[in-house]
Amino acid sequence: MTKRVVLLEDGTAEMKGLIGSQGVSLSELLRAGRPLPAGFAVTTECCREFNTRLGHGSTDAAQEVERAIHHLEQRTGTIFGDAKTPLLLSVKPSEVHSTTNERASFLYVGLNDVTVEGLAEQTQDRCYALYCYRSLLQDFGYLVHGIPYELFGESVGEPEIQDELELERIITEHKIIIEVHGRTPFPQDVKSQLSEALGAFSHTHCSPVLVQVMVNGEYGEHMSSESACKTVVDMVSEGLITKEEALLRIEPLQVTEMLIQSSDLTNSLHAGSIVSLTDREEKYECVIRGQHSPQVLAVQQLLEWADEVKSLSVLVNVNHPRDAILARALGAEGIGQCQIEAMLLSPSRLPFVQKMITADNDYERRRGVERLLPMLQADFEQFFEVMDGCPVTIKLLDSVWDERLLDVEADMLDMQIEAIFRAALKSIRQGLWVRPEILIPPVSDSSELQRLRELVDHIADQILGEEKRHCLYKVGTTIEISRAGTIATQMARHADFFSFGTLDIRENKNLVEMSVVQGKARKPYLRSGVCIEQAANADTIAFCHRIGVDYVSCSPEQVPFARIAAAQAAIRERKRDRNEQNHDISTTA
Repeated sequence: MTKRVVLLEDGTAEMKGLIGSQGVSLSELLRAGRPLPAGFAVTTECCREFNTRLGHGSTDAAQEVERAIHHLEQRTGTIFGDAKTPLLLSVKPSEVHSTTNERASFLYVGLNDVTVEGLAEQTQDRCYALYCYRSLLQDFGYLVHGIPYELFGESVGEPEIQDELELERIITEHKIIIEVHGRTPFPQDVKSQLSEALGAFSHTHCSPVLVQVMVNGEYGEHMSSESACKTVVDMVSEGLITKEEALLRIEPLQVTEMLIQSSDLTNSLHAGSIVSLTDREEKYECVIRGQHSPQVLAVQQLLEWADEVKSLSVLVNVNHPRDAILARALGAEGIGQCQIEAMLLSPSRLPFVQKMITADNDYERRRGVERLLPMLQADFEQFFEVMDGCPVTIKLLDSVWDERLLDVEADMLDMQIEAIFRAALKSIRQGLWVRPEILIPPVSDSSELQRLRELVDHIADQILGEEKRHCLYKVGTTIEISRAGTIATQMARHADFFSFGTLDIRENKNLVEMSVVQGKARKPYLRSGVCIEQAANADTIAFCHRIGVDYVSCSPEQVPFARIAAAQAAIRERKRDRNEQNHDISTTA
C-alpha cells in the first residue's frame, strides 16, 4: 500500500526513506516533548506521483493531504482558508541539497485577500499581516513560476515598510507580476496554493516535503524565548536547518531577554557594587557565571554564529566603567561613544562642575578645570583596561555650558584631550593595547576640523612622546546632516571616521548614505558609525548594513540584539545576491 502522507508525530526512524532525514529528526524531537510546530510529511512516493502526473497528485494523495490538514486544524483550533482564524503553513523540502547554501521554502501558505484580514485581526497588526502576504507572493512567484525576486522590488525579506496603503499597492503589483510572468493568476483558493507548493518541490527535488503550522505568521506555537532559542539550536544540531536559517527564525529581542534575565550580576553592576576593575577577566566571567543552563548556552551559540556572518561591528554607548564591563561580557567590540558631558554631570562630579561655574574669577575657574582632569583620566584608564585592544570613542564637549566659562573654553578643550592621552600613556605602560578615538562635535567647516585635529596631534605629541607609536588614536567628527551633501568630502580630508545618530537615519536616510559614500570616495579607509540613542531597531541596523556603515553603537543591554540583527541583515543580503546570481545564470542559459 502506497503511503503518501505521514504525520510528524507518527514518524519513526525506519521511515527515513519516506519522510527524509529532516522529517525523522522532527518526529523524534516531537516525541521528546519539544515545542515544535505540528505538521506532516508528503512522502517520497507521493512526490513521485506528482512528477509522473506533471505536477498534480492523485485523488488518493489529495484526500490524504486533506485529512492531514484537518488534523492540524483540530490541533490548532484554526481552519485552512477561514476568514477569521486562518491556518497558515510553511512548506519546504525535507532534505538540504548540496547545490545551495539555503533551502527554499514557502511561508504563510493559506493567505489570500480574505484570510490576510483574519491574520491582521489575530496579530492586531495589519501592516505585519500584509507583509506576510507580500512575502508569500514573492516566494510563490519565484518557486512556482521562476520569477526572480528582483522583479518584486529591492527590499525582499525585510519588513521596513510600515504603511498599509503602500503595502496594499505592492501586493496588487505582485499579483500582476505573477499573472503576467506566470501566465496564471495567484490562486486565492488555499488548497490550490498548497497543491502548487507541493508540486513545485516535488518536481524540483523529488524528495519528501514537510508541511508545518505557523501561528500568527510565525514558526512554532508561541514558544517562550528560552524554548525558541534552544529549539532552533537543536534543529541545527539535528541537521534540520542551517545556522543561517536558525538565526532568521528567532527575534533579536528573544536573545536580549534571555541574557539579561539570566545574568545574576546585571543588577549589581547597575547598583554600583563593583567599583574596582582589576583582574578584569575574572569579572567578565562573573557576568555570565551561573548562565550554563541549556537555554543560555543555546543563546551563546546563536551569538557566536551571528558573529561569524555579520559584517557590522557592534559597539556600546557607556558613560561609566561598570557599564563597560557588562557590555564587554555581552559581546561589545568596543565603545562607540562615551560622552564627556554625561561623565562630568554625573552625581559624583556635578558639585565640582558647579563650583567651577560659580567661581568668582577666571583663576578659580581654571583651578576648577584642573581639578576635573584627574577625574576624567581615572575614568578613561578604566575604559582602556576593560576594552583592552578595542576602540574607545570619546565625544568631546559640544560647547561650554555657561557663558561664565567662555574665558576658560580653550582650557576646557585642552583638559579633555590631555586627560585622554594621560590615561592612554599610563595604560600603555601597564601593557595594555590602547585605541582611543576622539569624536569632535559638529563643526562649521573643514578648516575648523583641521584646527582641532592639529590640536589633538599637538597634545598627543607632548604627552605620549616615544610611546605615540603604541597609541594608534583616531580623530573623527559628527556630521551635521543638513549640510552632509556639501561638507562630507571636505571633512573626510581631516577625519578618520564619521559618526551619525539614529535621528539622522529616521529623517534623512539619503543624506546619511550620501555622506558615507562621499567620505569613502575621498578616503577609502574612512570608517563610519551610527550611535543608536534609544531602543535598537532591526530596520535601522539593516539600513546601516546596506549602505556600508562599519559599526553601530547601542546601550549595553541591546548589544546581543544588535549582534543578531546585524547577522540577519547580512544573511538576507546574501540570499538576495544568490537569487540574482541564479537569475543571471538562468538568463544566460
